[in-house]
Amino acid sequence: ADVNWGSSVQASSYNMALGYVVSLNAVEDHIKNFRPQCLVLTGPPNCRPALVDFVSTFTKNQSLMICTNVLVFTRGYIHSTLSLNYHVAWLNKRKVKTFYRPVVADDVRSGVHILMQGSGLGKMRPNVLFMGFKKNWQVDHPRNMDNYVNIMHDALEFSFGLCVLRMKEGLDIS
Repeated sequence: ADVNWGSSVQASSYNMALGYVVSLNAVEDHIKNFRPQCLVLTGPPNCRPALVDFVSTFTKNQSLMICTNVLVFTRGYIHSTLSLNYHVAWLNKRKVKTFYRPVVADDVRSGVHILMQGSGLGKMRPNVLFMGFKKNWQVDHPRNMDNYVNIMHDALEFSFGLCVLRMKEGLDIS
């Protein structure tokens, strides 16, 4: 069997990164180390490049960005590694310094709850939720509109900053 054991440099990089993230827990919060750490509700990121690009302009090399996709659960659904790799490759090709995190949930609001509570490590946790403006609210199912508004309320209850991006031509290119 052909096994990739990796290099000692890769192992050392991982250990150093882990050590640095853990050491941040001892750093007291103050104005000089505040960073907007962004949880971005992109769906498939390649479908909302304007949202991805906008957030990456001010997180680039400075703070955390996590692109997320809530996949509504259907029986027998398994998110494939192929799809995950595709989205990560798309983000890397655009030179966006981000993590990509899909989650499977019963509904979008539950998925966003999972992401707000479970994303990040220690002090490297999101503190701002980015989402697109809902353009189809007049024709969409009332339950979806209720979820959309309640996601904003939930973000504020979880002490997140909240940004809703609206563009004249919309965000979704799928």
